[in-house]
Amino acid sequence: MSDPLRDLQASLERLHANGHPAGLRPSRAASFCRALASGSSLEVAAAQVRLDPRLAASITLSGVRDVPTVLLHLIGIVGASAARGRALRAMATYPLILAASVACTAAIVFGMMGPIMPLLPLGGATGHATPLLGALLGSLALLVGLSLAVFLRLPPFAQGWERLDGLVFLDSVRVFVTAGAPLPSALRGAATWCRGSTRRRALALARASEAAGGLPQLEPLLDAFEGSLLLSAASAGALPQTIEALLTQRRLALERELPAQAMRIHVSALLLAGSSLAIVGGSFFATYSAAMVR
Repeated sequence: MSDPLRDLQASLERLHANGHPAGLRPSRAASFCRALASGSSLEVAAAQVRLDPRLAASITLSGVRDVPTVLLHLIGIVGASAARGRALRAMATYPLILAASVACTAAIVFGMMGPIMPLLPLGGATGHATPLLGALLGSLALLVGLSLAVFLRLPPFAQGWERLDGLVFLDSVRVFVTAGAPLPSALRGAATWCRGSTRRRALALARASEAAGGLPQLEPLLDAFEGSLLLSAASAGALPQTIEALLTQRRLALERELPAQAMRIHVSALLLAGSSLAIVGGSFFATYSAAMVR
């Protein structure tokens, strides 16, 4: 077995050990690499071991020939993307933790209010507790909604995901171009890693690179400058260097965006949790005061 295949097997096993869906357990990774070494097609070998079908699809669309080396580089990109994705998803758990803490605190406080309820006049308990309880449930719902907004890539928390998708796309293009693929094929192969509207824009850029015409709408995958720069670099024969420069800029932008997004999420969650605790305290104070007056 050649060195690229051994490295490929090790990468697949490492991804599996880290819990990434693109990885393979050792027996399957060895079987996959043996199938490639024996001349089996990538699609057949990948299907037999249930490898992430996007890996085989992207390489097939790019038309590159050095499958083991390209696959090894793609797996490295996928692994790095998964680590950054986990960091983004971890941000979404913070509002949920605060929501659970506030809910437990509220349950304890409302439990403490039980003995003083008989001291209130008829209807007093409902009159004092119901509005504040409704406000508390609303605050908790906003905390859960904040978490869902991060998970579902909704504004204003979509930018981190968009920068990550753009980085994976450009990095895949770099791998395919370095392996000898023309820019249109490299763009089509990299589009496999995009989803929804970003995939349509990646394919539109591939079509624009084949025929003279206006540059399609690329946001949020790439901006107009990056798209035009790619097409110009392909014509001038400076594509690898241009992609490396764009990748450096993208990595720096993502490194700045992740802490900024974490700060936005944490501050928003803390404000909501603080208002929830204030509601709990206000409810207890109002109910206790009414009981004492009685």
